[in-house]
Amino acid sequence: MDNKNQHKQPSATGVTLLKKMTEKSDGSLSNAIGHRVLSRYSVPAKPLQINTVVQLARGKNVVLLAGTGFGKSQIAKIYYDLVPKHTKGVFLVLNPLDALGNNEVSEKNAAGFVAINLTKLTFNPAEAAKICHGKYSFVYLSPETFLNSKLFPSIYFSAEFQSRLALVVVDEAHLIYHWGMGNLHTNLLACNGAPILLLSATCPPKPLRAIQHNLRMDSANLVTLRGELTCPEIRIIRVFMKGSMASFADLADLYLPISGTPNMKIVPSLIYCNTQRRTGQALEVLANARGTPNDSSKALSLFARRYHSVTGEQDKQDALVRTGRVSDLWSTWDEVTLLPYAK
Repeated sequence: MDNKNQHKQPSATGVTLLKKMTEKSDGSLSNAIGHRVLSRYSVPAKPLQINTVVQLARGKNVVLLAGTGFGKSQIAKIYYDLVPKHTKGVFLVLNPLDALGNNEVSEKNAAGFVAINLTKLTFNPAEAAKICHGKYSFVYLSPETFLNSKLFPSIYFSAEFQSRLALVVVDEAHLIYHWGMGNLHTNLLACNGAPILLLSATCPPKPLRAIQHNLRMDSANLVTLRGELTCPEIRIIRVFMKGSMASFADLADLYLPISGTPNMKIVPSLIYCNTQRRTGQALEVLANARGTPNDSSKALSLFARRYHSVTGEQDKQDALVRTGRVSDLWSTWDEVTLLPYAK
């Protein structure tokens, strides 16, 4: 094998990747990863996904800037296939919202992985012991848990966990400033040489440099990769409002009466309001516009359902899954950009 194309596996980390893969040249490794992904998931990996995994396999820390829908969350799954199964490697993912972590856990479990989202309800000494022993391949947690939990450091800094740590992922990395730096760089870099993957849909150069500086990340060992920041299949339509924000009257123009467009023909929509009262008011406006004024009070409406951030998990599952397809989902969630904007 040509010495220029021969790569040694980084030895700092407690997890050693498959030797037959890491000894390959970058080109051969890319091809092998592509074949593995296609064989396992029946969907070809994107070149940038493969390139990201190659850089991680070489021991590089990676900042990946790619738009929503690109498939950033799939990269950890692809990288997982390079970790020998007997090592019980653990992938640690920092996620800013518990709801996003729950979604990722559901997706990972459905794909055959074992995952957990560490929340106040799920994180306890018993689960901590399971994490240390490598029961979970993917561990999701919030920055608050990562930085402030009294229990988590006993796991994270233990020799057993550090020997299993294969990858650290920071999702929505552009929000690092909102988290507060604190000891973030100390904890992130205490990963026994495991690579760090920072994910963001967009992060301007100046904040990116500041994040790199504050996290004490060596530029010589940091690779920044950029993908598409927009999805061509997504269109943003600007609708000028005539009424007040409080009246929601303009929403009535977005939907035809049910006699002209049945519920199952409505384009699926996700609409946010910042209070439950406004959510109910907006539902009344749309129900009247559809010619079904009583529909706004039906919990199992086939046109629109409520999804409040303060309701129980069972209620959320009922709204999303158990009652079939719903045209509109109205979510009460403060401080969120709204489409259509109803704040």
